Amino acid sequence: MVVGAGDSARLEAELSAERARLLREHLSEEERRSSNFAKGGVAEEIVGRALGELSAYDIYALHDRRWPGTRSANIDHLVVGTSGVYVIDTKNWSESVTITDAGLVRGQASCEEELDKVRRMADAVLEELADEGLAAAQVRPVLAFHRQTVGPHNVNGVWVVGADQLPLFILREGRFLTQSQVERLLARLLDACPPAAAPPPVQPQPPLAGAIPSPAQSLDDDALLSRAELEDAALAAALKAPLA
Repeated sequence: MVVGAGDSARLEAELSAERARLLREHLSEEERRSSNFAKGGVAEEIVGRALGELSAYDIYALHDRRWPGTRSANIDHLVVGTSGVYVIDTKNWSESVTITDAGLVRGQASCEEELDKVRRMADAVLEELADEGLAAAQVRPVLAFHRQTVGPHNVNGVWVVGADQLPLFILREGRFLTQSQVERLLARLLDACPPAAAPPPVQPQPPLAGAIPSPAQSLDDDALLSRAELEDAALAAALKAPLA
């Protein structure tokens, strides 16, 4: 084959252009992933602070915990109270979600994969609590949607709810466990679901004190629930069912 003048340079230019194109595609994908994680992190922080308000009612929240049986997957929030355990996956989607006869839909796409994911999370948590004699119905998988008005509605075994209504949803579920049972469940979860990210070196503290957010923390405006709403929900829950 005869190589003309400048052919080698043109070939190198074409190869370089292709490498640049692939790098731009990779950079665009990483920027998209970074944006999604950043949005998700903001939603998780807001939801976490809202759940912290429930500690005034002896309902305790753990955040960003390891998914039992996995190497690195995490559970956004675990909530333990007298109504049971809530395994919560928080979503911050720009597309609206709706509940149809076909199930949960994001735009035009089915959310069955996300429903299955949180169901598997709850199953893994239930397995870790098997020795406590907890009924399967008392470990509730939840999808909480930031800035969306939806539910609460049970979709194929998963509770779907707008994040701003999540604390009220938990408070209204009634009282089925004693406080000593709640404390045992919390202790088991602290051990079975350690923090997903390695914590910075700090002075060791009693686990319960470090795990429960302070109810005095203020909430962002879009997550604010009045104390009266929480009190009303707590009263309704107290009247809903006797202690098991």
